[in-house]
Parts: sequence; C-alpha cells; structure tokens
Amino acid sequence: MTSGSGSRRPVAWVILAVTAALVLFPGLGNHDLWAPDEPRYGQVSREMLAGGDWLLPHVNGRIYTDKPPGWFWCTAVLSLPGGDVTPLTARLPSALAALALLLLVASWGERRLGTGSGTRAAVVLASTFLFFDLGRSAHLDMLLALLVSMSLLAGSDVMAGRTGRGGLLLFWLAASLGTLVKGPLGLLLPLLVLTVDRLVARRPRDLLLLKPWWGFPLAVSLPLAWLLAVSATRPGYDPLSVIHHHVLSRFASGLHHARPFWYFGVHFFAELMPWGLLVPAAAWAAWRFGDPCRTAEREDEAGAPVPGRARRRFLVIWVVVILVFFSLSKEKRGLYIMPLVPAAALLVADFWRRLRAGDLRPGGLVKGGLGVIAACFLVLGALPSALARRSMVGAPGLEMPTLVLAGLGVAGGCAILVSLLRRRLPAALSLVAATFMALLLVYAHGLQPAVDTVRSARELSQELARNLQPGDAVAMLEWRAAYLYYSGVRMEELGSDEAAVAWMTAPGGRRLLLIREEAWRRVRPRLGAARELASHGTGPRRVILLERPG
Repeated sequence: MTSGSGSRRPVAWVILAVTAALVLFPGLGNHDLWAPDEPRYGQVSREMLAGGDWLLPHVNGRIYTDKPPGWFWCTAVLSLPGGDVTPLTARLPSALAALALLLLVASWGERRLGTGSGTRAAVVLASTFLFFDLGRSAHLDMLLALLVSMSLLAGSDVMAGRTGRGGLLLFWLAASLGTLVKGPLGLLLPLLVLTVDRLVARRPRDLLLLKPWWGFPLAVSLPLAWLLAVSATRPGYDPLSVIHHHVLSRFASGLHHARPFWYFGVHFFAELMPWGLLVPAAAWAAWRFGDPCRTAEREDEAGAPVPGRARRRFLVIWVVVILVFFSLSKEKRGLYIMPLVPAAALLVADFWRRLRAGDLRPGGLVKGGLGVIAACFLVLGALPSALARRSMVGAPGLEMPTLVLAGLGVAGGCAILVSLLRRRLPAALSLVAATFMALLLVYAHGLQPAVDTVRSARELSQELARNLQPGDAVAMLEWRAAYLYYSGVRMEELGSDEAAVAWMTAPGGRRLLLIREEAWRRVRPRLGAARELASHGTGPRRVILLERPG
C-alpha cells in the first residue's frame, strides 16, 4: 500500500503542476498593461532592456527610485528573446512565481499538516482572488510573496529541527532576494513573524538556531553589493535618502495611498475572496482546537499539545503579524497583504481536511460564513444589469461574460445552500472552490479582454504618436507611465495646474499636452489657444490630448 502510494505521488505532483499552469498561463497577454502599476513597471523594464543600464532602473529617462531592480531584471531577461517588453513577458515573472508558490504550499502542507492538506491548500490558494489576480498581472508582490514564504517555511522547519544547513541557507537567501524585489520587507517580514512565533511559544532561544551571526551578513550581502555598485558608478545617487523616503516615509505618513488603520478590516475579506470569511474560523480552530468549531481533538493525558498544534499556531501568527504590520503602516493597498495569503490558504486547507475527517464539528461561524459566500454568489445574478448602468458596458463583447458570471454565481450559490441544508460542509467547501475558480477563469478570459479598450491607454497613446511632428514638445499633467509605454514618446512631467499653464503658454513651437478632464476644466480659461485633438475615457477622469499650435 505504501509503495503504491509513493509511486503515485510523482504523478500527482505532475498533474497538479500542469493544472496550475493551465490556470495561470493561458491568456496572460490577452489584454494590455493597465494603469497604474503595470505600464510603469513594464516601461522601467523596457528602458533597462533598451538602454543597457541593468544596474539602476529608469523611467522616462530619469532614475526610478521607488523599487529595487530585482523584478525588473526578471522581466527584462524574459523579454530578451523578443527584444521588447510585452504584456505577456511583463506578466511572466508573476505567473512563474505563482506556480512556484502553489507547489511550495502544496508540498509543505502535505508534509507538515497531513495527507490531503497540501492538495486542498493548492486548491484554496489558486481560487483566492488576490493570488489569481496578482499571478496574472505585472506586479512585484507575487514574487515577494514567494520569497517571503520560502524564507518563513524554511525558517520554521529549521527551528523545529526538520532540516539542516540547506534549510538554513534557503531561509537567509530567500530573504536576501526578497530585499532586491521590494526592499527591506523581504528580510523584515520573515524575521518579524518568526520572532513573534518564538516569543509566543516562550522559546526565544530557538531563534539562535537560525545562526544569525553568519546568516544576517549573508542576507544583507546581495542588496549591499548592489547599493555599493550603484553608489560607485552613480555619484549623485544617495541610497540612504531613497530608503528614508520610500520606506520610512511610506510607513510613517504614506506617500500615495494613505489609509486609516482599519482599512484591512474590510479589504482582507475582499482580497481573500471567497475564503476570507472562513479564515477567522480556521485560525481559531488551529489556535484553540475549541469554539467556535467545537473540535473533538484534545491534549494528551500528560497535557502536551497534540502533534501539529505548533505548526498551526505558526500559520496563525504568520497571518496576524503581517496583517498588523501593514495595518500600522500609513501606506496601504490591498495587494500589500499577498505575503500572508499562503498561510491563510494552509489554515483553511487544514480546517477543511479535519472537517472531512470528522475531527471538527463546525459551529455557527463556519456555517454562517458559507451562507454569506453562497449569498454573494447569488448576488452575481444582478451583475449584468448593474454593469449596464456603468460606462464600461460600452466595451464590445462584455455582455456574454457577464451573463456567464451571473449564471455560474446563481448555480454555485444554490448548490452551496443545498449542501448546507443537508449538512454536507466538506461538499460545500468543494463547491465554493469550484464555483469561484470558474468565475475567475471567466473574469480572466472574458471580462478582462472585453474591457481592455476602456482600461488601456493604447488608443490615445497611438493617437499622440500619429499627431507628433518633428520639433514638437510633449508633456503630461499628473504623469502616467501608460501613455509613455504605448506611445514611446518621452514627455515632460508637470506637477500642477500652474506648471501646465506656464508650459503651454511659453513661447516656442507646437506643444502637445495630456491632461485629465477635471484639470482641463480648471485651466481652460487660461489656455484659449489650446484645442482638443483626441481623448480617452469618460467623466472627470477622461484624458484629453491638447494641442497648442506653434
């Protein structure tokens, strides 16, 4: 029996990898890079590829200090065969990182949480909105989540005595690579989670098993080598001021996305759809083995924890520490919490496995969460009429995917409610995963291509390129990289209405300005000679191409 199971395991992993690849990779380039982040990251990688400066990222010809070069290196390397950064090659690093993260979570869950937990963890992770969305978009956070997860899982195994020097090296090396992707967070998050975990367990000395006297210098060696190389070749580049501005200032006061402390109290559940509503119950069951799930598991006769409790508590601490950390930061975006999603998926998967095995008797919180999920799916039945009232409904081909979404939502919601009424909760969980995975696939292959003409800056950018004449000056008020990426035209960046008026009224030849509708209304009386050439979008966020004749 054991031999047969072992012989089937490689086949199961191949099936899992192929299935995950079929979910993540097809259609990666079926729509353009969308603002605000995707075109900017794509343009940074394009300028790295075209200009040959692989040491320091640039955008619009100026040094780009917001992020380290790690993700841009990956994109530029994957774009080398084609000679340019495309939507496909810009999203490939995220898709590859998502596939690796899925297999990592499945492997660790199967080995550490019991047979069946790994497969369920992969299913939960793949059907989580934030994972699916970031795994198919040009963002840094999926690669960061992979490296943070590798570091945390390796560090946990080291302190539990389940791995040797290889695990120790992986812990520090993954954290080091994480700093090259998104700065100090790559090292800070793993150290913070493991420190809190050992303090809660009242075993802080376990942290010495990580060998910080040689591990920490190893972790900082890669980012330090990059900073030294930049400082030596770019005398005007001050890494300390960059770290202060883009790390400390973001955390303390927020630069672009300042949000209140309770922001993730809402967005946690939205970003982790549909499983976010079940994570609190799964975390409670993992921590206490008690209400609201009323488990049958107990401590042994000597009062020692049953096997697996420490691993489950580690996952709870992983979720809570990262959630609290980003809640304390003034700068908040939903995608920032991607590094906690693997732990949340493992918690839900373990909860699902124990529920199916009869180790847990679900309480009202679990049933209520599943009921709310079913109700949310049923609400999708109103989606076509809701979209019809929005300007985006003018996109060609939108009607069919919205109708399919509505049908899937109603069918899935009804099936989940029937399972709840029959008290078949494991079946209800399977239906949640299947329904939401189907919804995500329709979203990726139906909705996103359908709304591309509305979301993409390509059309107006190409209109700008067609209207450009030799000697023309081009600028943009409230600069956006999407128009640079799709037009290929370098633009002067203007930061205020006054700067736009001064630039448009300066003596000289013909001038072209990209400006939003709301700003155009404010400055129009002072730009009498300017006229509209083209526009994109509707309402106050419409972007207009203005011409001032020479």
